[in-house]
Amino acid sequence: MTNPAAFDPIGKVDPFWGSDTTALTPREGLAARWFLPKALTGNTHPGACWPFGPVSVGAYSGAYVTGYGQNDISSRGLPRRLFHEPCATGFTHFHPSGTGAIKHYYNYFRVVPLHHPGDDRHRHCALVDEEASPGYYAATLRERGIRAELTVTPRVALHRYRFPPGRTRCLAVDFASGGLLMAHTRTRPTRAAVQVDGPAFAGHVCMEGIVIYVAGRFGSADTRVRIFCEDARLAGGSYEVDDGARVPESFGILGEWEAGHPGGELRLAFSLNSVDEARQRLHRVSDASFDDLRAEAAQAWREHLSVVEVDAGGTAVDLFYSSLYHSLIKPCAWTGDNPFGASSGPLFVDLATLWDQYKTALPLILTFFPGTGADLVRSLLSMAEYLGEFTNALLLNRQFKRFEKQARGLAHHVIADARIRHLPGIDWEHALHWMVRDLEKAGNRDFHSDGVARPYAHTLDLAGASFCTALVAHAERDIPVRDKVWNWASRWRKVYDATSGLLGASRYYEGGPWNYSFRLLHDMRARIALHGGEGPFLRDLERFFGFDQPPVKQPFDPDDDGAWVAFGTDLHRFEGFNNEPDMETPYAFLYAGAQARTCEVIRAGLAAQFQPGRGGLPGNNDSGGLTSSYVWNALGLFPVAGQPVMLVGSPSFSEAKLKLPQSELRITANSRSAKDIYVQQARWNGRWLERPYLTMREFLQGGTLEFTMQSQPGKWGTRARPPSYTDPGQIEPHF
Repeated sequence: MTNPAAFDPIGKVDPFWGSDTTALTPREGLAARWFLPKALTGNTHPGACWPFGPVSVGAYSGAYVTGYGQNDISSRGLPRRLFHEPCATGFTHFHPSGTGAIKHYYNYFRVVPLHHPGDDRHRHCALVDEEASPGYYAATLRERGIRAELTVTPRVALHRYRFPPGRTRCLAVDFASGGLLMAHTRTRPTRAAVQVDGPAFAGHVCMEGIVIYVAGRFGSADTRVRIFCEDARLAGGSYEVDDGARVPESFGILGEWEAGHPGGELRLAFSLNSVDEARQRLHRVSDASFDDLRAEAAQAWREHLSVVEVDAGGTAVDLFYSSLYHSLIKPCAWTGDNPFGASSGPLFVDLATLWDQYKTALPLILTFFPGTGADLVRSLLSMAEYLGEFTNALLLNRQFKRFEKQARGLAHHVIADARIRHLPGIDWEHALHWMVRDLEKAGNRDFHSDGVARPYAHTLDLAGASFCTALVAHAERDIPVRDKVWNWASRWRKVYDATSGLLGASRYYEGGPWNYSFRLLHDMRARIALHGGEGPFLRDLERFFGFDQPPVKQPFDPDDDGAWVAFGTDLHRFEGFNNEPDMETPYAFLYAGAQARTCEVIRAGLAAQFQPGRGGLPGNNDSGGLTSSYVWNALGLFPVAGQPVMLVGSPSFSEAKLKLPQSELRITANSRSAKDIYVQQARWNGRWLERPYLTMREFLQGGTLEFTMQSQPGKWGTRARPPSYTDPGQIEPHF
């Protein structure tokens, strides 16, 4: 194991990972039999950000989907290029991370370094000598010869620019910027204001119904600061655009210095409450240098990344820490700021969306960062009070129901996961009230009228949410509520076809019935019995993953969406870590005594679908949903959302140390070669372990989990099955 004193995960992170079109080595073996339905790009960005910090800052080209990069809009296949090389017009704030089409793409307050105020502020310059590490980004705009360095605190962005000698220098801060360059992706302010005070300025913009306040200051007291509006420089110290007035295409602040002047620094602080609060945040960092604050950002990342320590060296370790890094960027904690008027307590945005995050990303946060996880749950409850129900997504806008078609009842899984992990500071009686109220809302009338919600996947969602509610009610000794919702939890049976054992004909979001049929329900024993027993279940599950099936020739034709979806749906095939609907399905084998099959699928996916470089992700990272699955799978453990169990897969590292809130868990695997993917035997705290899971109670208490690995499938994990919860009394001993 690495010397703890020398262990530093910062150097193992690649912020550029997944920021471009997927470029993996040709898939072979099992992975070649999977269908990849979504766009082949990770849609990440390398900009400077803080763990769960709302402020990010990075290069802006206007490309899809983060504002960084070269790609046009894409939802299927290989994206087309907007630009032939990496480029930028400037540097923007509040980037999305890894998402697909969320409609609102931030990239506010574009900062453009210029040689004089008349330069074209919208000119794309090539990005060269790019450099990034957690909390830091740098690049040179080739045509201008200007070097940019960027870093952040949770609410402040810091810009430092180096200009060519002998040239005048200027920084423009464009208040009207927002969104991307393509049609229907631009965001414009509906009102705005800016005021100059010496080298400082302050103001606000209203974007998508949310007012963002900013306070800025240039690094030199003798900076010449003026307001610009499109191509004109305005006299006076203030400018305002009211509701209903035409908002200029471009307006904001110009800071200028003479040739030879050392100026080139800018700091921007943000608030969702007031200009005064933004000014206070700016003042708090006034005595710290750029390099001091860069070091603070790196240390924040170091502390977050150090919750897991794996053996140093090799590509797998770099991919692991790059995955962990990209899993801790979203959601963003705006605690203390709340534009929704819900409360003054915690607020998390960029839940984009729970459908992408609830299985892997949020369990990761709740497991390793209990304070953050508790605040996240309190934020969900606060927004439920504000809206009268839970929302599937929350961005810096007021379109709270835009993602309702994806799923229902997912907040219940997050809350149950928090209860299972004993997170502090949550009013569980209050949480239970909102869980029940949300289940009974008018939008779930179909689930209660005939026991079936449509589409059918929503029935699975709500049955699972009912189980999660029963779990919390049982933990809080509210037996009447527990018994009421427990009866709802079995309604998943109504949407499975008794003949095929699969889900019936329905509309399915980003998949077909096979992609949802093998979801890890809370009563998998009954689910498998409904399928006709373990034999038929395994037969269809193996078919789903392509065992003994020919490779899939991907059509990769993004122009014909209908044909693409029909082709993939008719294959009845695993989506290959390219999308979220079946991300947990490799572990369904455990419930039928075939743990070796889980090992084969997971290892094939890690090897074929995750590789170094900007093109190293097989699909959209979706706010950490994809990279967090890599973290869990590489450790050899996998959480089941809303259930008190950790499933065992195939550990990738000879040793891993998990720093849990109240304990430490050490995982060892004595693999002799890359072919040793199968578990031969296991010990848990010195005792033989025959079952392919740990209860959440065991996991949180920590200890040592030792694996002996081998190159051929064996019998380990074939005799025991993960728990099926057929009675409420079976829940409590596991957490």
